[in-house]
Amino acid sequence: MLKNRWIITKKISVANCPGRFNYTIVPVDGWADKDGYELYDKDILSKRNLDIGTYTDDELNPVYEHYKYLNTDTATIESTTVQVYKPGMTRLNVFGDRFGEFSFLVDDQGIPFRIERGDNILVQRKYDVADFV
Repeated sequence: MLKNRWIITKKISVANCPGRFNYTIVPVDGWADKDGYELYDKDILSKRNLDIGTYTDDELNPVYEHYKYLNTDTATIESTTVQVYKPGMTRLNVFGDRFGEFSFLVDDQGIPFRIERGDNILVQRKYDVADFV
């Protein structure tokens, strides 16, 4: 699950400062109570013109800016299947805007947290040159 993810819930134009907005953001996915963040709304004054519902980090940087490189994608978990091919492996089926629908195997020891349908993860595509020889 992506960490430090907030969502904009309120946007108010500041009357005496044209081009500035006061945003209210709240933490997403329930990670904040475990990582030392307060669970209350956070207000931020900014020149950025973002829409309500935009996912950001705690400094109002849109999440997609962190993961905009060609070999990365934010993907949504569609399903998980435990021990498909050999014990201790989990198959994840995901969908990402850039990579489309795909699945991969993960060693259960490599997943120290619970993954459920609808969670968002960051995936990075790497090519093993040995596979092309």
